[in-house]
Amino acid sequence: MKPGNLIFAIVLCLLIFTPAFARDFRPDGHLENIPLTDSSIQQCYVFRTTAGVRYTVESSDNLSNWTSQDEIYGLGNEYVVTMREYTPPPPPPPGTPPAVRPPRAINTSLRLQRASGAAGGTVVSWPSLDHGGPVVVRVAVDMDPGWNQIPLYSNRFEGYYFFIWHPWYVVAPPAANPILGPNDSALLAVLEASLPAMNQQVADSVFRARNAPQPPPEVPGAKRFWRVKVDPDIDTDSDGSPDWAEFEIAARGTGNLFPGVIGDAFDPDTNGDGIPDGQQLDADGDGTPDSKDPDSTDNTSVVPLGPIPRYALFEISGNALQINDLGTVIFPTKVWKAGVLTDLPGGGAGAPTASARAINDLDVILGTVGTTPDLADHPSFVIGNICYWPTPTSPYKTIHVIESGVTVDAYRQHDGIYQQGPAPVLTNSGHFIAHANVVDPPDGYTDAFDWNPTLWQIPIGTAVANRQESPAGAAYLSSPSLTWGTLYPRPANGHQGVVYAPAALPSIPFVPLNVISQPLPKGGTAIFATPPLNLFGRPNSLTTQVYVDGKWRENELYANAIDIAADGTAIGKNLGARVAPILLNDQWTEIDRTAPGAPAAWLDPFIKLIDT
Repeated sequence: MKPGNLIFAIVLCLLIFTPAFARDFRPDGHLENIPLTDSSIQQCYVFRTTAGVRYTVESSDNLSNWTSQDEIYGLGNEYVVTMREYTPPPPPPPGTPPAVRPPRAINTSLRLQRASGAAGGTVVSWPSLDHGGPVVVRVAVDMDPGWNQIPLYSNRFEGYYFFIWHPWYVVAPPAANPILGPNDSALLAVLEASLPAMNQQVADSVFRARNAPQPPPEVPGAKRFWRVKVDPDIDTDSDGSPDWAEFEIAARGTGNLFPGVIGDAFDPDTNGDGIPDGQQLDADGDGTPDSKDPDSTDNTSVVPLGPIPRYALFEISGNALQINDLGTVIFPTKVWKAGVLTDLPGGGAGAPTASARAINDLDVILGTVGTTPDLADHPSFVIGNICYWPTPTSPYKTIHVIESGVTVDAYRQHDGIYQQGPAPVLTNSGHFIAHANVVDPPDGYTDAFDWNPTLWQIPIGTAVANRQESPAGAAYLSSPSLTWGTLYPRPANGHQGVVYAPAALPSIPFVPLNVISQPLPKGGTAIFATPPLNLFGRPNSLTTQVYVDGKWRENELYANAIDIAADGTAIGKNLGARVAPILLNDQWTEIDRTAPGAPAAWLDPFIKLIDT
């Protein structure tokens, strides 16, 4: 074939079939024309593997039916996918028989280490070719000292391509070699026979770790496609820490939560304490062990995996506003508790109607009383004085303070229909942020806070009603020391938000719908800011931001979140065909799978989850 006359299409599709990791395991490779020993030139895709990640090379002639060509266990080696013969080999001299290409080799990855003890020898470990579990044996041949300079080795011997990882430390050999299956026995026989030659190659340092598979047979006039599937979840020793993480921990020397634990993809208990290493290793350094970490590549996803919660379904008609940790649900004029929906009590005989707007986890409800429409064409937008219900069954009370002999009322605008959502408005300590109002102020009256919104507190326990300065632009809070709102002075686009914790953090490109503080196992906190919804709760291009280690950055696992519970469970915005999604143990799933039997109305594409 000549390069200019090919009716041949080459397309390489890099696909990754993994959860949404913060780290990208896709191979970053390039096309390269490589000469072979027969003087032909092969067009190849060359990529560097990540140690501990499994790669499967597949090809297809129609993009529908794929055939597996090879499976590689990465050891940080360079791998070559031969796609086509770019230039054929020259014809053999007259009378010379054609060269016979060797059969395809079996790729296998091993770990070689010096054995401790007087007997010496080498400890060899590999993922079994018979059952997939770890195999550990001792062979009598010693390793050449040159191996100390070569942690990774690759070469072909007989029918095997050996990819070898050599950690520097010495290990104890097994008390007795295990009984091996036929595939493992054949591999070990070739390895023992080839180890002296490997030692010589290592000592001479003349090898280059690059595979050179033969190209598949070509069909004239055909198109062919290739793809590389990546599996970073492989855990050869089943200790709960993925292989790639153990290789990385071994290379870095950090990520060990307990003394004596060493990252080793083929040994489930390196310190011999009876506890799997996955419970004692921490690849991303967030303090959550790998076996319990929802994302061991992202140090902002720290809530340990736990039992899947169970759900009960209750249909309650109306526009729910919020739910608290006691399971109490509030509506503009009603409250649902323990399976019973009742009207919120009034404030006594002749008192005007009040409308709820928030609830805390002590069942204290905040609302607006004496409400009047703020705009004629938007009657749901109301303004009025702030009131509160000490309990869902108690009459409401208005809130005011006396300052310099003048009665100052808490005053607010709110929307009881379109602004449902998880953003905390009333803390368990009784704090909220609102404007002030003075009816018929005396001449020369000046508000102590220049009529800016202030931090109020309702009487709870021994606390009395009071108010104090609140951070500029703040409108929501989960505690007096964690507040958020619009960046002030407001920028030209008016869409930047600010979070105070308690001092102002760098601004973010949206005013948060909710801000959640999650404690980090290693100490300190991570602060999650979820973006606002549109009118129907649909997603926008904004994604959740998390503040950790002194800066904001995007979080992939919670990118679509609306609210995050203390156990890591989250609710999310509708995304394509996924309606009312819920995050359980690092997996997003639809509500009808989470809660089988959910009514059809819950699966409407316009449904909007609001709180968890």
